[in-house]
Amino acid sequence: TQSTWDISCKMKHPLLFFVCSIMLIAEFGVVQATESMIELPLEQVKEKKKKVYSYKGKKFGLKSKANVLFVGKIGLGTPAQNLNFVFDTGSANILLNSARCTSSYCKRYASFDPKKSLTYKSSHRTFKVNFVRARTVNLLSKDNIRLNELTIPGQDIGEVIETWGDNSLFHATRSGILGLSLPGMKRKGTTTFLENVKKAKLFHKVVMGFYMHPLGVVGMGSFTLGGLNPKYYHEPIRYYKVKDPSYWKIKINKIRIGKKVINECEQGCYAFLDTGTAYNSFPRDDYAKTKNMIKKEYKKAYKKGKKLPKLKFDIDGTTYSMGAKDYMIGGRKKLKKKSIPAVISSGLTDRQGHPLINLGQIFLCNYFSVYDYDRRMVGLAKAKHSPNQLTQA
Repeated sequence: TQSTWDISCKMKHPLLFFVCSIMLIAEFGVVQATESMIELPLEQVKEKKKKVYSYKGKKFGLKSKANVLFVGKIGLGTPAQNLNFVFDTGSANILLNSARCTSSYCKRYASFDPKKSLTYKSSHRTFKVNFVRARTVNLLSKDNIRLNELTIPGQDIGEVIETWGDNSLFHATRSGILGLSLPGMKRKGTTTFLENVKKAKLFHKVVMGFYMHPLGVVGMGSFTLGGLNPKYYHEPIRYYKVKDPSYWKIKINKIRIGKKVINECEQGCYAFLDTGTAYNSFPRDDYAKTKNMIKKEYKKAYKKGKKLPKLKFDIDGTTYSMGAKDYMIGGRKKLKKKSIPAVISSGLTDRQGHPLINLGQIFLCNYFSVYDYDRRMVGLAKAKHSPNQLTQA
């Protein structure tokens, strides 16, 4: 049902429109300058399905880490329509399920209805986005975005009006993607969320912090903007300069499993931190070698009943590691006969043509990650997992 304010705003009488506008600003806050950070909880959600894998011509199902995502609530439009979004440092656009979507898949899940927003504006232009196994047609629009009590006006958004392929973009647990990469990846002629935050001078510094608790346990993650919450990490935070215009990219010096070297990175290995992806992905040339070495170690460990060694990434003299419970699919408590490495092949490259490694949630759940937009740096610190807040799922 429409409120009195909604109806008044649509009336053409100038006095009524002026009064309505003042009331809307008072209630919704077009822009609210603040000196402190904001923090949004990220909920770990499970999708009730099993991933089907094919091995030597046979298919089998395993509980997949890809079915576990961290989502946060965002308000869109005026009045705000609250929807769950994946906060994604691996993409720049904001894509959301629209009530205008004609694909039957879209209609199953919560969507944004532009007809219910007083601040919505459509450009009447469309653009396409290609994913690994899906593609979408999107209507370029503008509307207000609200995070807690903070409102960013006139944000460019992509309303998904058609979708094909894997159909995993939306789910009962999520209705969109909030792109948080650097602006070099954005759609031409648009302004990213972080560019708008910077332009509006809402914070003293534009910096983001992500805490993702261990996969397979119950608890809440955290997203901060404008500052960092020290309760989620152990000092120190080690920072690395980002020179890429698109990705939150860092240079890796060596990749190992236990004491065995997977890649010496003599020609340079480059990785970007991606909060919107579950797995780690490797360039095609490195994918087979990485997967095969993990499999060899797995067979030894399974046969002898021993633990798998850690997967390690050496970055500027610091080693960042992952336990087997994170880099293997199936068997978080103990290895199973059909457990397989949680790595996928990717053809991603940067603008210089360097193949890219994607470090996703299975890596980031071990560390508190920082994305400093002003200084163009990423930071990593050991995550502070409180045993009082976490329980086995």
